[in-house]
Amino acid sequence: MKNILATVFVALCASFIATGQQIKDMSTETVTKEVMQDGKKVFEYKVITEEIKNLQFKKEDANDTNQELDLDGSPTKIIKTVWIDKDVDGIYDKKITLTYNSEYDADMEFETIADGIVFTNDQGQTQMITDLGFYVMNASQDDEVYINVDTTSVTY
Repeated sequence: MKNILATVFVALCASFIATGQQIKDMSTETVTKEVMQDGKKVFEYKVITEEIKNLQFKKEDANDTNQELDLDGSPTKIIKTVWIDKDVDGIYDKKITLTYNSEYDADMEFETIADGIVFTNDQGQTQMITDLGFYVMNASQDDEVYINVDTTSVTY
C-alpha cells in the first residue's frame, strides 16, 4: 500500500511539473459579416482567429535557475474558425477550422462563400472547399494548412 501511495504521489508531482513547462500566450479576434445581394442578406459568417504562442525559454539559459523567455523564437500557431449560416435562420450550418503556423500567414488567403471557403496559397493555386472532411493544403511543405469542415447547429 505504501508503494502504491508513493507511486501515485510521484506521478501526480510529475504531471504538475510537465504541465508547468507549457506556457502559452493567446489572443483572440472575432469578425462577423453579412453578405448582401440586391439589398437582401444572402448568408452570414463569423471568423474567430486565435493566435497561440507556446512560449519557450532561451536555449543559452538552459542550465540557469532564472531562465528568460524567448518571445521572438517561440512558434505561433493560428487557428481560424469560420462559422457559416447560409440560410439565415439564426443557426450556423457549417464550421470550418484552418490551422497553420503564423510565419505563413501572408502566404495564404481564403474567402468565405455560402457553401464553404475558397483557399489560395502563395503559388496562386486555388481550391474551393465545400464538402465535409479533413484537408491538408501544401502537404509535405513547411507551410502546411490543416482544414477541417464539419456540420454544426450552434445558435447565434
